[in-house]
Formats: sequence, C-alpha cells, structure tokens
Amino acid sequence: MERISLRALDELTWACVAIMRACISKGEIFFRKSDGSTVSGPLHAYRAQDKTRCEPVVKTTDLRAAYKQFAICPQQQRVCVVTLKDPSDGKAKGFVCRVLPFGALASVGQFNRFSRLWQRILWELKLAASSYFDDFPAAEVRALASNRDASVKAALHLFGVDWADDKDLPFAQQADVLGVTLDASDMSRGVVRVMNKRERARDIASSIQQVLEDGCIDPRQIPSLFGRIQFSESQLMGRQGRLALAQIRKLAEARHKHVLTPLEISAFENLRARMLSGRPREIPVRLEGGRTYVFTDGACDKNDNGFSCAIGGVLYRVLSSGAYETRASGCDLDEAVVSTWAGAGKPHLIGPTELYAVVAARGVWKKFLDNERAIFFVDHSGVLSAMIKGSSRDDVWRSLLLHYEHFDAEGFLSSDRFIKMFSSASLVAKLCYRRGEGSNEVDPDGDPRFVFYPEHFISGVPIELKNTIDKLASSTPSEELLEASGHQDKSIVGDIAEGFKLSGPIPATADELRRGWLFGPVDEKDLPAEAVVTRRFGIRQGGKCRPIDNYLESGVNATASASDTITVHTADVLAAALSYRIHKLRVLRKPSNLTTRAWDLAKAYKNLALHPESISDGYLAVWNPDSQITEIYGQRVLPFGARSSVHSFCRTSLGIWIIGVCVFLLRWGVYFDDFVGSEVPCLSKLFELCADCLFMILGWTTSSDKASTFDPIAKVLGLKINLKESGLGLIYFENTEHRRDELVGFIEEVLLSSFLSRKDGERLRGRLQFAEQQISGKRAGLAFKELSRHVAKGGGKLGPGTLDALGFLKQHVACAPARCIADLSCFTWHLYVDASNDDSRAGIGGILISESGAFIGHFSEYLDEATLTDLNAAGSENPIFELECFAIWCGIHVWAQLFRYCHLIVFTDNEGALHSMVNGRSENDAGSRMVSATHALLDDCFINPWFERVNTSSNLADYPSRGISKTEWGARISIDFRRLARVAKARIEVLEDQERQLSTRVRVLESDSPDGRPPAGGSLLGTLSGASSSSGPADVGPAIAFAHQSLPSAGLKHCWEEGFWACIFDSPRDAFDGAYGTVFKRPEAPVVDGSEMPPLKVQRPGGLSLGAADGSQSFLNAVRDREVLTWKQKRGKERSEALALWLALILTWPAHIVVVGQLLRLSHDSRASMIEDLLGHKAPKTLRKRYRSILGYDGYLRDRSTPFPGTEAVFYGYLCLLREECKPASTRKALLEAITFTRFVLGITELAPL
Repeated sequence: MERISLRALDELTWACVAIMRACISKGEIFFRKSDGSTVSGPLHAYRAQDKTRCEPVVKTTDLRAAYKQFAICPQQQRVCVVTLKDPSDGKAKGFVCRVLPFGALASVGQFNRFSRLWQRILWELKLAASSYFDDFPAAEVRALASNRDASVKAALHLFGVDWADDKDLPFAQQADVLGVTLDASDMSRGVVRVMNKRERARDIASSIQQVLEDGCIDPRQIPSLFGRIQFSESQLMGRQGRLALAQIRKLAEARHKHVLTPLEISAFENLRARMLSGRPREIPVRLEGGRTYVFTDGACDKNDNGFSCAIGGVLYRVLSSGAYETRASGCDLDEAVVSTWAGAGKPHLIGPTELYAVVAARGVWKKFLDNERAIFFVDHSGVLSAMIKGSSRDDVWRSLLLHYEHFDAEGFLSSDRFIKMFSSASLVAKLCYRRGEGSNEVDPDGDPRFVFYPEHFISGVPIELKNTIDKLASSTPSEELLEASGHQDKSIVGDIAEGFKLSGPIPATADELRRGWLFGPVDEKDLPAEAVVTRRFGIRQGGKCRPIDNYLESGVNATASASDTITVHTADVLAAALSYRIHKLRVLRKPSNLTTRAWDLAKAYKNLALHPESISDGYLAVWNPDSQITEIYGQRVLPFGARSSVHSFCRTSLGIWIIGVCVFLLRWGVYFDDFVGSEVPCLSKLFELCADCLFMILGWTTSSDKASTFDPIAKVLGLKINLKESGLGLIYFENTEHRRDELVGFIEEVLLSSFLSRKDGERLRGRLQFAEQQISGKRAGLAFKELSRHVAKGGGKLGPGTLDALGFLKQHVACAPARCIADLSCFTWHLYVDASNDDSRAGIGGILISESGAFIGHFSEYLDEATLTDLNAAGSENPIFELECFAIWCGIHVWAQLFRYCHLIVFTDNEGALHSMVNGRSENDAGSRMVSATHALLDDCFINPWFERVNTSSNLADYPSRGISKTEWGARISIDFRRLARVAKARIEVLEDQERQLSTRVRVLESDSPDGRPPAGGSLLGTLSGASSSSGPADVGPAIAFAHQSLPSAGLKHCWEEGFWACIFDSPRDAFDGAYGTVFKRPEAPVVDGSEMPPLKVQRPGGLSLGAADGSQSFLNAVRDREVLTWKQKRGKERSEALALWLALILTWPAHIVVVGQLLRLSHDSRASMIEDLLGHKAPKTLRKRYRSILGYDGYLRDRSTPFPGTEAVFYGYLCLLREECKPASTRKALLEAITFTRFVLGITELAPL
C-alpha cells in the first residue's frame, strides 16, 4: 500500500493565498512553480467589478462516521470480533464488526484509498479540494461558494456517502479546519492567518495554569501536555515556545512528581502567555517588495588573558525599485560577555560568537528587517542548526536565541482584529448509537452474513430498492466517474461494494505461480520424504513488499558451500575505474567528460532455474488470507533468501559482465543484478545499443521502471554519481536525496521521542554506516561508538551522550560534503612522522617523499613547555601518544594543499596513534581533539589517507624528531607548532582557520595598497607566500605545479584529427599515435619561475638560512617526448639503457679479451643476461658515468688505430691530452675509477698493466 500523504492544510493555505492574490492583483496574475518557472495569465473582468464576491472563503466537508460507512469483506469478519463486558450480567460477550473498525491499520489504508478517489473526482469536477482522512477542506471565491457546496453534496449523495450535518457550516472567510482556525479576511494587508482554536488555546493555558498552581508536575501528564503544546506552537509566530519547551524537556525523564524550579516556572509562564496572546502564523500574499540578505561571521582567538572575540556582518538589500544598498558593521565583544561564556567551562567560544553575530545583526538592522523576508547566511553548522530549530541544549545558546526572538517579537505588527471561533462538538457517544455497532452476538457455527452497500444496510430501505441502488452505485456512476477521472486505483469501486479486507493479499506469490516459477499448492501428504519446507515472509522495502524465504530458519543455508568468493563491483570499484579512465584520458589529452547509466535486471533470480535435485529443498509455506490456510508451493527458480542463490546468480552476472568487457568492449561494472556503465557522450548511444543487444541475445530483461539514459548524473546502487566535473578530473559520490531525507527524518523522530529500541537502533546504525561511506572522512567515529553502546545496552531512553551523537550524525548526513574522487587520486604521497620525549625535551619531526622516491621536504621542531602542557592535559609522565598524534596532525597540516585530491600514506611507529587515526576516535581527550582536527582537514581537502605502522628502526622521521636536519631530506619547513596545538586543543574547524588566515592577509594587503591591489613587484599569490605562515612558504611552489598540471588542455592535433578526416579515420589516436615517436603532454611537475614566487628559505641545522639558488628555470610551456613513468619504471628503464650501451661497447673490443670472447660465443639473449649478471647490481647513474669515461678512452684508441686496452704509454698520453684540453682534475680521476671498475667488476684483467 502506498504511503499516506497528509498535506491538506498546506494545500488549503496555498489555495487561499492564490485566490486572495488574484483578488488584489491588477489585470494579470502569475505563480512561481517549484522548478523556478512561472505560470501567468490575465484575470477575468468580473474580479475588477465586484472584488467582494471574489474574496476567498473556506469550509470543511466532514464525513459522518467515516469508517462505519464501509463494510468488511465477509470472509474477513472472523478476524474482527470485539469483546465487551455486559453490565447486566457481568459476562464478556463477543460481537462481529461488519464495518471498518477504528483501530485497525488496514482501516486507515483502505479508507485513504477512498479519500484519494474522492479528491480526484472533485478535481475532475473542476472543484479544488484537499483530503485529510475523512475531512475534505476547500477554498473557493465567495461568488461560487454555494454552487460548489451543492455540487459536492450532490456528488456525495450520488456515491451514497453521508456527511456530518452538525459540522456542515457555511463557507466563511474565517473557519475551523483540520483542528486550526484559518482566517482569510485581512484583504487590506494581504495576509492569510493560521491560528489555534480559541477553546484549544484556553484548554492548554488552563492545564499549564494548573501545573503552575500545583508547583509540580506529574510525569504521566508530560507526554500529553507537551504534544498539545507542540502542535499549538506550530501555529504561532516566533520560536520562543520552542526555547521554553527545550528548557523543560528534561522533565520527561522524571520518575516521580517534580517540583518546578524558578527557571521552569518562567518557561511555563511563557508558554501560557503565548497560548493566550501569541501572534498567529501569517502567510503574506503580496509579492512586491525587495529582497534582503544578511551575512554574519565571528572570530575567536585565544590570548594570554583568555579569549578575544569579534563579530561582523554585511546587509545587502535589493529594493522594489531595483536599486540596492549595502551596509556593514563589526566590533569586538565586551570582555564581560566573553568572560561569562568562558566561565561556563567552554573550551572555545566560536559557537556563541557566531550566534551573537546573528543576534546583533538582527538588532542593529532592526528597522531594515522588521516585517521583511530576509535570508541569513552563516558558516557555522551548529549555529545553522540552532537557528533552524529555534532551540539548543546549551544554556548560553538558548539565552542568545531568546534575544533574537525578542527582536522578532518587537518587529511584528500588532494585530487587534477579533477572531471569531466556531465550537466543535464531540460525536463519539453518537457514532455507536447511529450505526448500531455490536447489535448481534457472534454465532461461531453460523455462516458469514451478506454485506449490503454500507449506507443502506443501516437505513432500512426495502430489499428490492436496495439491490437496485447497489447495482447502480457499483456499476454506473462510480465506474464511469472513476474512468473519466483517470484514477489509478481501478479496484476501489469493487472493494467498496464487496467490502474491504483487513489482512493483505499475497500478490507476489500469486504472480510467481502464474509465471510458472512456482507449482502447487502441494498437499502436505504429497511432499517427498526428503522435502524441506521454508517459511515465506514479507519485508517492506521502499514502497513495495518483497517476499523472503527464510532458508536460514529451515537449515538449508547451513548446507551451502562454495570454492570461490563472489565478485561484485562496489562503489569503491566504480570510483577507482572512473578515476583511472579519466586520468588516462587526460594524460592522452582527450576530453574526459563522461556520462553514466545503469541497467537493472528484472526479477533477476527468477531467470535462473533450480537443479532438479534441489527442488526438494525449495518448498515454501505461506499463509493465504483468502483461503485462511497455510499453503505449500514448490519452486522451479532460484529462491530469494537462499545463500546459494546469491553465489549462483553472482557467477552468472559476472559472466555477463565479462562478455560485455571482452566481446563488446563495454566499460562497465556489475553489482549483483545492477550493471553500471560509463562512456563519453559521443559513444553513449553505441554503448547503450551494445548493452541492450547483449541482454536481448542472452534472454535477460531489464526493469522498465528503473530505466534511465546516459547522463552526467546518475542514481545507481542507492547512490548519486555526479560526473558533471569529470572534464576537470573530479567525480562526486553522495547519497540520494531520498535516502538522506529519510535518514534525517527518522533521526528527528528519535530525537523528539528521546527513545530508541535495540531493533531500531541496529537498523539505524546499518543505514547510517552505508550512508557514511559516501561522506568524506571518519569524524562520525565517536558518534557511531556512542550509538553502538546504546544498542549494546538493549536500547531504551536516550541519554545526553546518545542524543548529542544522533544530533551530530543527523547534521553530518544532511550537510557533509560528497565524497570527491579526482584523477590526482592516482598520485600517492608518503609521509613519515615521529615524536620523541627524551631528556626532558619533546620533539616532533616528519619527512615527505613523493611516489617516485624523491625527498620533498621535512620539519623538525622541539616543543616548548607551554605547548607540551596544552597537549598533555591529562598530566601523563610520558605523553608520547599525544606527541605522536600531534606529529601526524602537524605533518598533514603543513602539506595539506599539496595532498589535495591525492592518496596519502602516513607512517607512524606508535600503535596507539595508528589505531586512533584509523578508527577516527580516541578515548584520550587530547588525542580525540587531534584526531578530530586531522580528519576534519582530510575531509576539507578531499585527501584519501591510509595510516600504516613502520618499525622505529625503519622510521625515517626518527632523526628529525630529535632535532636532526639534513639537506638531502629537502627543504626544512618551519611550523608554528604553538598555534597548531591551540587549534587542535580547541577543535576548531581547519577550513575556517585557513579562511580566516587568508582573509587577514588580504586585509593587510588592501591596507598597504591605496587601491586595494597587490603591491607592485609581485603578484598577490607571491605576496601571500612571502607572509609568515605556519605551513611555511615551501608548499606554495609544488601546489602551483600540481594545479598547473591538472589544467585541461586540448593538446596538439594533426590534420586527420579534425574536420571530415576525423569522420573517415574514426579513431585517429589509435591509427597514428606514436607515428612520429612523440607523445605531447604537460610536464609532471613544472617549476614556478622565480619572478612569480619568492625564493624558498632553506634552514640548515646550524641555524643559517639560505635563499634558493638564482637562475631557477620555468617549464610551464614545455612538453615531454615520452610518458611520465613511476620511479621504479624509470629506474628499470635507465638500467636497461645503460646495460645496452655497455654491451655494444664491449662487443667492439678484440676477441682475445677473455670476457669479450665469452660474450661472442653466446646468443643475443644470453649476452644480455650475462651483462645483467655482471653489472645489474650497480646503479644506473654509476653505469652511465663509468661508460662515458671508458667511451672517451676507447675513442682515443680508435683514432690511433690502437686496439683496446692499449699500453701504459698510450694511456698516459690520453691523460696528458685531457690536461692540455683544460679538463678538470675530476675528469681524469673519473677515468682512473672507470678503468678500475672495468678491470674488477667486468673481470677484464688485460687492464692490469695500465
């Protein structure tokens, strides 16, 4: 059954707004749709002639005893027997209920089917109507009100449905609808008001007054009282009531009568005052007016005296005339206010500061914001959540929110209009009397009685007339109206006439039987002796019920075995494949824009048959509500619920995937029965054709309801894959809006009830863990741990820690950024970090190495006592764990921008720090802060980290952690470890900290330059790089280099790659790639020109700071003539080239040399192997150096027609020649080393005389 949608009040309010807008508009009206487009048109001239008769009026048509007008199917009456105690004899008696009972879940769903049908029929009659169970509220213009009322009643009479006469009030501009009062009478101001009923408000105020008079409250009163207050608060402007409720919400945890505190008394008094005189909710009708945007921010820094806080804001107004104005304000917060906040024990005050900025902006610009629609922009997620909810668990935050609500209350225009209320009498006592419920006792042996049409079996009409009316009602008007309205529920008329069923059907089993997937039903005595019968049950997934066969319960799954594991391509596999392909396309200078789509196999398991020997294990038992017995069926296809079914189907789907890859060259992945493909737009149609043909050839059908087309955004596997920026090398994975909204809604319900059972907790944890996989980082680790602790305890009422954890998870799922995969993810950095705590000195160090093995830089710092005290808050004698975590935090922070979008392997030799970083949480308070700050930074920069342990003896960062620095480790970076320690201690978001740094530097530059431009003689980037920074200037150059490398480029094109030649040759790269032995591409890591970046400062161990060498080169416009290789591939290639040169040189020497003679007697391949054995263990650089020296001497001998190796006199003459040519002494020394190398390494003893 579909989900019930209850939007009647919103639809009715919108209808009133639309009618009122048409009444006050001049000549033309327009409406803005949800997609941003507008619908407009001219107004009828009648509206200008008599506006009074065009005003909106409202009313509600309420069905009389709605459920009692619809019968139960006769076969279902046996499950609907009610028992009551007879007061005359004191015995319990049973009665058959012939109509839909009030309290059955099926009654709600079945009646809602009729409600939706009736709403659709009214729409077809051109009558705007809403549906809320048995209430049908409507808004109409006054001139058509009576006509509409008569039409609705005539249609109801035609259907034989009775309405409540005592509630049938005339249309009015102010009426009671759906438990509230709707007022559409204020045409002058152009507002529609939604307010509480007067008697409801007075009743709630009286209950609150009774609590205040008693001075205490009974916990049994709290759920009912709070529920009534919450509903009423939703109809009042402002959120002071929410703040008051938040103040007293903890009373729900009381187990005995609770004596109210002065603060709680104040909260109850506030709620009572709002119930009696609170301003109703107002919906403006007029569209004219400007737009107001307010941007606020706050800053909080820790100094020696405590905290220094400042706030600022910018107001931007677009006036109705089209002009705009901007206002700005900012100031430092009063020290008394900051001291009050700090006295509350807060580790940092950025949250209250940001909230104070919003409150201050509301007060400062009060005259610009009163009675205006304004949008506030904040960058603090906690403040955003508090402003949206209008409440907070923190006392300081609630006090600030109260000030904000005070400004709002003053800004409201006062309303002195009297609101007339209509009384609503209760009909509970009348319903049973009018419908004769329970008029007959149950006859256990009797037959089910015939069910007449609901209205007439209670009105006592003659049987002949009743049969005639039933026939007409079930065949002629109902079916004709249903067909004319286009309603999708075709069986509703028959169900109304025959009676509704309380227990649901089993259409899935019946459909499988019709398709031939099942056979039966089979009588129990006809089952084979070895048959195993499995129970079938249903689970709800989304909007449908899926039948599951419990083979775990029957023991069949325990007998399943497999020799291999199933292969499914999860989201990680798809991400890796897409990233790799985009990377290759960009390397080849081809466009990397991709599109994607998915194919879902229809009834996947049912396409594969069971082996005849397994049919005896595949019997299922299911309850049939029609026959009221359990039926047994046999299965001919793979059942859903068997372990072997999963393995068998995955083997099949993997085979289909391999055929698509190898035969059709499809780039796709498979996840159980989902196939996900990606292709460039120009080939997407061809891909689609090949995939569809493959499924058709193999006899598989795909789900039509899930069919899609190739698009940059696709929803597959419950995920949303965004390839819009694939041309820039970026892929985004995130949760679908439906999954995200469903999770957030469920968590909000749990937070509201403050209760979570064990079963619901396990289900929520599983869904959250799947959703968290598509969100960057591991910051939710502690929250998951708290949720798991609650589930392990058996569930129940939520404690403060679990409430905070669920609040964080809700905010994290709703607002966290999507997981970003970039083509730079193919690049991996290696970071070694270590810490030391010896001889009363604590140090940290780190070394960064690229994937080619080159040293990039390092840092080495000894910490002062103040920093060590901040880190060692627990007072540990040996805080090595805190220091190791701090070293990781500093290392990642220093080179964060260089690591952006890349893989990062962090090596540490501390097991505790490794475990904490991997899990994203720590029991240690200081460690927890640093872990949180580290993962926040990793998330902000989209870094893919891998934490690994390295032995202390192999940790390269061991020396830097002890104050040792070497130039061969690259540039030494000087870090501001004091500030980094404070940032980690306060758990400040790293992104906010970096933005504040950047904004500070820009303000400094603007203050130094009259026109706001960067100072002459350097770019803005260069100036910023020259400023002092904790990360040091050394990371700017590589960051620019890699940013330049990632820029898209069209590359060089030949004539056959463009125009009609491209159509003829189709794939020019495959046909002509490498024809000239050159592949043009941008260099791997260009060096920034010295004029664009200040020279890097390298700090030597002795304290001497040296600038970079002059004459730095720029290769920004250069190209390479070969592919960029990894360091292992490059080293192997260089060694092979050097060995080939040595072999070619040796073979030119005389054969009487022993080694040369041995080589000449070998085959070509064997010669290479021999040279590899002789020289393969030497470094390529050494081999080339020795080769060049021997080659020069060999050329000297050839010029003199002297065979190698010559004589001592000849060798001495060559040395003299080198001296005469002014060659450096190192050249002659290198020659002597080459002769020695050739003699002893190659074994050429003939060189001994030299």
